[in-house]
Amino acid sequence: MKLMSRGSTETHHAVKVPRFPVISLRATADQVIVEAPGVYEEFARNEGQSLFEVAEPAALKATKTLGLRVCKVVATDAADDDATFELVADVDLGELQELASYNGEPGQYEVVEHPEPENRPWYARLGRDRDRYGVRSGGRVNRRTVGYIAAAGLLAVAVAVPVSGVFRDEPEAQPEPYHAAAAQLPVQAPPGWGTFAGWHQSINQRAQPVIFDDVLLTPEGRQISALDPNTGEPKWSTDAGMEVTEFAPMTDTLIAVTDGKAVSLLDTSSRQVTATSMPKEGQIEFGYGDPVKMTPSSPVVYVLTDSGKWAKRTMPAGSEIAGAADGAVTAASTDGPSARVWSLTEDSAKLPKPGTIAGVAGKGGKTSPVESCTGSFDTVLCQAKKGTATEWSSSKVGRKGEATSVSRVHTAAFKGSSAAAATAPEVDRSTGSFLARGIWVTNKALVQVGSEAHLGGGRAVRSSQKESELLDSKGKTVATSTKTKAFPAAVSKQNTAIVVAADPSDPAATSVYGLPTNPKEGE
Repeated sequence: MKLMSRGSTETHHAVKVPRFPVISLRATADQVIVEAPGVYEEFARNEGQSLFEVAEPAALKATKTLGLRVCKVVATDAADDDATFELVADVDLGELQELASYNGEPGQYEVVEHPEPENRPWYARLGRDRDRYGVRSGGRVNRRTVGYIAAAGLLAVAVAVPVSGVFRDEPEAQPEPYHAAAAQLPVQAPPGWGTFAGWHQSINQRAQPVIFDDVLLTPEGRQISALDPNTGEPKWSTDAGMEVTEFAPMTDTLIAVTDGKAVSLLDTSSRQVTATSMPKEGQIEFGYGDPVKMTPSSPVVYVLTDSGKWAKRTMPAGSEIAGAADGAVTAASTDGPSARVWSLTEDSAKLPKPGTIAGVAGKGGKTSPVESCTGSFDTVLCQAKKGTATEWSSSKVGRKGEATSVSRVHTAAFKGSSAAAATAPEVDRSTGSFLARGIWVTNKALVQVGSEAHLGGGRAVRSSQKESELLDSKGKTVATSTKTKAFPAAVSKQNTAIVVAADPSDPAATSVYGLPTNPKEGE
């Protein structure tokens, strides 16, 4: 590395790096202090020792401590009128180099190119300086060495030709200045999720990636890419034929995809996408569990089956859809003291016998009626008044012969009331839990998280005016942060959170980030 004095000739290249300095390095006459997230170390600086001589090993050590290959470094030399340099430490190259001006976007870096002094003979570059570039040492020949050897080889050919300018003492042509190959800098994490992410990938707006068959499926344009959720490494990709926004796993290898207009099936074993023959009427909904196509004012609902065909189901008059799973549609009606529910497994004029979900028993034997029900998959969520509070209940719905079976799972009372919402629930595809009317329905509890919360990876993000909480499936707060709109879409087996957020460098774009979390975090 060379730190050029002010006024020297420099060549600049555009640089894309994070907006934040990962490593801060401040040098005085007798020491250098290195600070980074979770890193603080002091190094002695001997008399006459240049900033570079002490900064390079210190910055490379800090970069390794952070577990990174490349880090941006801001170095200030208090012994030289607070001269400040923007640098980059590259562990693979084993060098600290000077960054050119940059626009603040995450991505790749290039460095300031410092041309060699004019009229410097080739043998001087490979003679006195050989140790510096690793030729004599017997170590690995780096890219810079290769450039010089190539230049020397060309000049050697010229020496063998009598008309060569070497014998006429003409200035030789300068070799191409060396600059580092592009390398990925750490990416700034979304607000509220720490300092930096392990990796990130652009995805379609409003898209929700999903972990399926041990890979992370992410849609970008008309492509679906399968990534390693812990490293972001691409595994495979396929043409979806549409700009996918949602996924719905159907079997161990089959997953439904949609752009809101059509639904196709992706077979992850063959990596083939097959379009389904869509019913003409209705709108696509993924929030009720398996994909359905429905018209709110019509009792007719079409549900996508594992075979890739849409099955027609006609709900009872006055009922509403409350779930779809394995070809069955759950319908619910709240026109009496108790809610009635039907599990519709075929399109028939003869309906199965309904199951019932009772309201809240009060004083004097009076029962508060069930006000409304919704649900997803085979679980129905119902609400009833309980004094000034609201009692919520979740129930599993199925079929037993010609009758509908109902089994209560959880009951909880929360202060306040909740108006019925016409929108479909939000589904966490990794666990099958869902969020409806501010209540998170998990297999362990009913958790009040509010209408502004989001789900993913068995977690919920609940935000207040000043902060956001990350909750587990029992409603326990496992982490807090500054208020954030970013939320986990999934969590890998190695506890990497897959977080969807707006790209800070382009507000119109969306990215997915891989963020390592606490491996000791338990349920």
